[in-house]
Amino acid sequence: MENLQKIKPGSLLAWSVSDHDGVERYFKIIFHEHEEGAKQIAKYAMRYKAEELVAHREPKFDRYAALGYVPVSELLLYGWSAVCGGCGKAISLHQKKTFKNVLTEGEDIWCNIDCFIKQRFREQKSNAYNNDTNQQPVQLEL
Repeated sequence: MENLQKIKPGSLLAWSVSDHDGVERYFKIIFHEHEEGAKQIAKYAMRYKAEELVAHREPKFDRYAALGYVPVSELLLYGWSAVCGGCGKAISLHQKKTFKNVLTEGEDIWCNIDCFIKQRFREQKSNAYNNDTNQQPVQLEL
């Protein structure tokens, strides 16, 4: 059990939140003062009911609270896996041969430079579309 005297009131703590059924389809690190608060935040991010979620303390990630997320490279070092933003493949350190050219940036990860370029291209295309659709509507006279 953690030493509660070391935790300052108001400090954000790292919580590993996952689905309750044990399949762990989705895992997320949430920073909050309390377990229930972390589960409430995850409820919206993961689209689950709060009662379907379980949270466990992850003190080793507390140092990232000010950043707001744990860098994906750090999660990989602790045995987590991540999904490539380009092709959707699972990436873990156990797959070094398959993913020897992995790129990471903050919370994002890509199998290789090709996947990185694919995702960036999709983002630019999406941003261009959003900019076009955010223009003022034109009134047509009939």
